[in-house]
Amino acid sequence: MRKPALYGIHDGTERDGTAYRAELTAYIDSPTCAPEPVLTGELELPETWWKSLHTDLETIAGTPTQRVAVRRQ
Repeated sequence: MRKPALYGIHDGTERDGTAYRAELTAYIDSPTCAPEPVLTGELELPETWWKSLHTDLETIAGTPTQRVAVRRQ
C-alpha cells in the first residue's frame, strides 16, 4: 500500500475530553482520480487497481488499533 511519508503528529484534547490527532504528511504529486472531492461520474479504473484496493483494505481491516472514530450525528 502506498502511503505518503509521515513528518509529524500533534495530539490535542478539548475541555470536554474529546481527543484529536493531526498528522502532517508529504505532498502527493500523483494524478488524482477526479479534480473535485465529490465524484460526478464513474471512474474508469483498471482491474488491477480494484484488486490492489481490495488487498489494501483487507490489510487495514486486519490491523489491530486502539483508535475510536467519533462522529457527531
